[in-house]
Parts: sequence; structure tokens; C-alpha cells
Amino acid sequence: MDVIGAGATASSNSDWYSLWKNSANAKEVDEELESLLQDGRKRHAVDTTQHSEFSTSWLYQVKTLWEREAIRHWRDPTYMLAKLALNVVAALFVGFTFFKAKSSIQGTQNKIFVSCLLSPH
Repeated sequence: MDVIGAGATASSNSDWYSLWKNSANAKEVDEELESLLQDGRKRHAVDTTQHSEFSTSWLYQVKTLWEREAIRHWRDPTYMLAKLALNVVAALFVGFTFFKAKSSIQGTQNKIFVSCLLSPH
């Protein structure tokens, strides 16, 4: 770092930019870049068609995975029975918790809560 003037003293005896610009290496690099630019300008424009990284459409993938999961769950009766029982118990619990709610402010809030909880969004 001391050689280029970026060390502790932060001083340099040479103007590195002008040394580089006047060197043979800089001229070679400039010529190579210019030839690359000329070659690029001779080529046709890149096609703008959109390419996906996946081999099939998103909808097809979702459909296939949905079917696969349905088959997996259908072949597992223990899972299906547990899921059914969980949904039935949860529905009964929520339903009977607010079954005969009073018409007070608290009862009305509870009814609104249940209707929001059970309504599909």
C-alpha cells in the first residue's frame, strides 16, 4: 500500500493514473474492449421472449402436487381420521362455547368473534 500512496503516509511520488493510461497494457486493454464492442454491435438484438427456469407451468405444478398430496392423505387412514376428529371437535367446541350467548355487549362481541372466526375469507 505504501508503493501506491495508500499507506500510513498517504503520499506518492508517481501519478498512477497517467502511468497506466500511457502504458502498453492500457492500450491493449482498450483495443480488446473496442473489438468486443464492435463484435457486439454487429450481432442481432437479443430476443425478448420470456423463458422460465421451470419445465412446466406453475398451474400444472400446483395441480400435480395437489393430487399427490390428496393421494398420500387418502392412503393414510390414521391421518384422515385424526384430521376429521380434530375438525369435528374444534367445530363443536367453538359452536357450543357461544351457543346461547346473551344479548349483552360481551355476548354480542362473542357472537361477532365467532362469525368472523368461522366465515371463509
